[in-house]
Amino acid sequence: MSGLRALWRRMRDLIGRRRWEADLAAELESHLELHVEDGLRAGLGEAEAHRLAVQKLGGLDEVREACREQRGFPRLEAAAFDVRHALRSLWRRPGFALVAVTSLALGAGAVTAAYGLLRSTVLRPLPYARPERLALVWGVNDAAGQRRDVISGPTFVDLRGHNRTFVGLAAFHFGELALPDGEGTGVVSSLETTPELLALLGVRPQLGRGFEAEDVGTGGPRAALISHAFFRSRFGGDPAALDSLLESAHGERYRIVGVLPAGFRFFAPAAVVTPLDETELASEPRTHHHYWVVGRLADGATLADARSDLEGELRQIAARHPALARWRIFVEPLQATLVEPLRVPLAILFAAVALALLLACANVANLLLARGIERHEELAMRAALGASRSRLTRQLAAEAILVAVAGALLGAVGTALAGGALAGLLPPAVAIAGSAAEVEVAPVRLDLATVASAFLASTFAAVLVGLPVALGLARRAAARPPGASERSALGTANRSQRTFLAVEAMLLVSLLLVAGLMSRSVRSLLAIDPGFRPQRVAAMYVGQLHALDNAARARYYDRVLRAVEAVPGVAGAALNDYVVLRNEDDYQGFHRLDRSRPAPGESPREEWRRISPEYFRVLGIPLRRGRLFTDRDRAEAPSVVLVNEAMARKHWPGESPIGKRIDVHHAAYGPSEVIGVVGDERFSRLELAPKPVFYVPLARAPRPLMALFVDLGGDVTSALPAIRRAVWSVDPSQPVFEMNRLDALVRQSTAVQRLVLRVAAALAGLASLLSGAGIFGVVSYTVTCRTREVGLRAALGARRRDLLRLVTGQSLRATLTGGAVGLAAAILWTPWLAPALHGVSPRDAGTFADCALAVAGLAAVASALPALRAVRTPPGVALRT
Repeated sequence: MSGLRALWRRMRDLIGRRRWEADLAAELESHLELHVEDGLRAGLGEAEAHRLAVQKLGGLDEVREACREQRGFPRLEAAAFDVRHALRSLWRRPGFALVAVTSLALGAGAVTAAYGLLRSTVLRPLPYARPERLALVWGVNDAAGQRRDVISGPTFVDLRGHNRTFVGLAAFHFGELALPDGEGTGVVSSLETTPELLALLGVRPQLGRGFEAEDVGTGGPRAALISHAFFRSRFGGDPAALDSLLESAHGERYRIVGVLPAGFRFFAPAAVVTPLDETELASEPRTHHHYWVVGRLADGATLADARSDLEGELRQIAARHPALARWRIFVEPLQATLVEPLRVPLAILFAAVALALLLACANVANLLLARGIERHEELAMRAALGASRSRLTRQLAAEAILVAVAGALLGAVGTALAGGALAGLLPPAVAIAGSAAEVEVAPVRLDLATVASAFLASTFAAVLVGLPVALGLARRAAARPPGASERSALGTANRSQRTFLAVEAMLLVSLLLVAGLMSRSVRSLLAIDPGFRPQRVAAMYVGQLHALDNAARARYYDRVLRAVEAVPGVAGAALNDYVVLRNEDDYQGFHRLDRSRPAPGESPREEWRRISPEYFRVLGIPLRRGRLFTDRDRAEAPSVVLVNEAMARKHWPGESPIGKRIDVHHAAYGPSEVIGVVGDERFSRLELAPKPVFYVPLARAPRPLMALFVDLGGDVTSALPAIRRAVWSVDPSQPVFEMNRLDALVRQSTAVQRLVLRVAAALAGLASLLSGAGIFGVVSYTVTCRTREVGLRAALGARRRDLLRLVTGQSLRATLTGGAVGLAAAILWTPWLAPALHGVSPRDAGTFADCALAVAGLAAVASALPALRAVRTPPGVALRT
């Protein structure tokens, strides 16, 4: 009942409010008349007496507000009034509102896009149970330059059975599964793994079950899990697919036991997941390094504990198998490793976007300051009429907050609506440095949380900059009497404007340095000679010949080459183990026969490639010395090898390797003679120096899967279907997949760097426009306020260049000072960019000089344009202004 009585009293007070305010107004007017009469009796004029009466009374507005605050909802009413007043003020100045909101919208939109990229890729936790306890286990061979390498099956079995720091370890590797389709044979990605992988990740099938012990080694169809996407595309989402058979183009049969959850991926999406047989793993050669390993740390165990534990076990293995003497173990967290290729580039990108947002905020603050100076007479009069400093501050702050909210909301919503374009900004996959692993880039999604976070951050940044401006303007209005000169108003705000100009120049220098350094880095990357001719050449993978012996494989590949070379427009075709620039490696041991045989495990290991004789001609790789392979270098002929220049320098420094003999540790090759030296080619990434490589004829021991390179004189893309049909004309059961142009692979290898460059360059251009507009606006307003002074000085004989220096001096000094401070600070922070740069120092003097000249030129032009207009005004016109 007490609550109802209180509500009734509140309603009664609100109903009688208008009558109460009318009585109050009448009483205030009677008091005002008394004060006016006192002033008139004192000999004052009517206007002066009225003004003093208002001051003695304390101001009608102030008294009214004090009385109003005793009843109603004063805070809400005051806020609503401030918002309405701010909206009217912005409506009367549409140019100011448009420029301010657009500036913030561009900065907020860039922040939303960059944060969406960062959150989707680097910051998003892995979709596994307790992902922070998952770790990758790498094999490391420092002597061969293998930082993150795979592990052999027997070594994995020993490590899993004897470690004390992991609750479980799982081995896995990726492959391809050939499936018949309507025209020939298609390929889907596959993942072979030990059965415990899904349990380690904490992933359960969406339908069916996971792998069980009886799924391995039974002799019947192999168990298989399929991805949700494959389940939908091939089986239409029909649950009857469970327990059905999936047959490959080569006769392997798989029984589908489960469907993985939608969106599940591990390193890369796999359409079909099959179990590895532990018995087969243990029986593989100890030096057949083939499997990546992931594990879940036991509670309380650290990465250092796990590394020490596994290295101790590896030393015991090496004591029994000396071929592993040079190997060691490296353990690192799964999450950090998978996002490592994108962490630094996207962090740089986000930092550049944040700088652009701050610069936009500084520009808007300068606009608010100029707008406040323009209204100084209005603000001073309201203060004289009794408006308190807090009242003025609230109304000015409401204007700044409206601009901030409108700009941030417009930018965030605009980027969210265009979110589909973000998907094409990143490459489909990125390479993990020092390994042959590639990680698919997670799809970029701008969810509500991302947009809301970016919106709040952008709004907070703008309000944080705008509120001090409102406070300063309100303080000066309260202290300045009405009628004070505009020159005085300008003088009190000049310091703030110069500060904002200096801050804008600092931020602009930082953005220009990021864009300049990334531009030089990308140009340096693109100028790198990959060692082969990417134009006119297409590459693809061909074959899955696991069931054939070496001779049958060689015959198949010979027929493929002849069929492809018969396609109209084909200038040549050749084979290699791998497609270039795909981050794939393959090491083989050997030793020089002119030296004593090294101890087991001490032999050098280098990259090797099995190629067809036409490989170097098709890719345009030059022969430096000796001769190339011919059709006579087959299995029945003496074994020969070619080496690249890097290998010649490393293993035969200061001498010619031609005629030297090496023993290749592969049964099909053995003792071989070096017959030639070829140019270096870059296999994995452009920024990496060419590795030592030796080449052998593929006819002796072709891989089941080979990379086919085709030299086309015409349009590469249009010829790809004809090449596919030519391969299928040899055997339609053999797949042809991952068809790419080599020049596209070259561009893809620099996709992340080019993304950062594009965004940084766009932001630098935007920042230059904002900074130029800010300098132009400040100088224009200075010129407007000092027009009469300039005219008087001109009439008294001042020279034009002196007038220019007078008008532009302060803004130029502020801008150049800010730029100099930004350059000095950049010396400290630019080394942070080093991991993302190639071929350029983070403190490159040329880039620093270019940025300094750009800022100085921008400041000079933006200052000179309004100043020239002022000094060209005739003195008579200026004095009458």
